[in-house]
Amino acid sequence: MKKRLPVIFVNEIKKRMDNNNSVFYSAYEIKEESKPPIDNFIKEKEQIMNEEIDINQKIDEMFNSPNYVYKMGVTITMMSGEELKKEVIGRINNKLITIDDDFIAIDEIKDINY
Repeated sequence: MKKRLPVIFVNEIKKRMDNNNSVFYSAYEIKEESKPPIDNFIKEKEQIMNEEIDINQKIDEMFNSPNYVYKMGVTITMMSGEELKKEVIGRINNKLITIDDDFIAIDEIKDINY
């Protein structure tokens, strides 16, 4: 026993359909104007490294970078010439806090690289 499906009304399309031309884009098309954000971030970081920047600004940029979640591995150059490799987790007043519960005075830091 075969059951017939009901007949469905289909409206006839009389105009030309070309709306896909305005919607279509290709993932393989790369425009020179649009550069990936990571390239811009790397260029900004290189400019920061080339310019002489205040240590507080570098520390602020470190904490605001997308790589900082809980801790950041840094190389700190002290005024005495000593280099420290530490994992910084925060800042209180004028000191950096490391994961080892050490406090490093920002006034004694000559340079910081992350």
